[in-house]
Amino acid sequence: MAYLNQQPFVTSRGYCDSFFAESDDDDEIYAVRAEARERARVVARTRQREMAEDLSQMTREEYEEDILDHMENMETETMPDVNSIDIQTEIQWFMRPYLLDFLIEAHHAFQLLPETLFLAVNLLDRYCSRRVVYKRHYQLVGCAALLIAAKYGDRKERVPTIGELRSMCCALYDHDMFTQMEWHVLQTLNWIIGHPTVDNFLQIALAELPEDDPEVEHMSLYI
Repeated sequence: MAYLNQQPFVTSRGYCDSFFAESDDDDEIYAVRAEARERARVVARTRQREMAEDLSQMTREEYEEDILDHMENMETETMPDVNSIDIQTEIQWFMRPYLLDFLIEAHHAFQLLPETLFLAVNLLDRYCSRRVVYKRHYQLVGCAALLIAAKYGDRKERVPTIGELRSMCCALYDHDMFTQMEWHVLQTLNWIIGHPTVDNFLQIALAELPEDDPEVEHMSLYI
């Protein structure tokens, strides 16, 4: 059986022996199209944020008083009981700064939002005011509180994994212990996680400014 010799075809760039010819022009076209798509996505995201801010401004003016009342009620309901923590048999107040140092270090390592740390400390104290906590489990409770707070209000891609938390604890606890403690904290708090922190009240106060002032916002957050 005889095979026909395939003749090279002619393009604007001359003779080519392949039907899968690549050209610099194609690469430039793809790059231009990709850049245009990225610009369109940026514009769309910016527009969505602007619409969300406008809608938030409209609803804030209408429901601001109700929102503040609810936040004040939640603040009272979700405050820890210091007297109950005082009667803990094993953990003492002098241990708390060491645990907070650990949580701050973990919070920084995972690059979590500032309010996540505030909420984690609140969850920790609320749990300690309702349950007897053994000294050997104190750090585990702190890790569970940080994990719950991150899941509640932080970005999904920054939520620490149990493996990462276990590594920061020098493998002191098994994987199952983190899951069990997380569940126990949630059950103890009746699944009431949210707590209005100073950051939440500050955001409402900053929203009342006539116009955005980054200097005032950054200074208030710093203080």
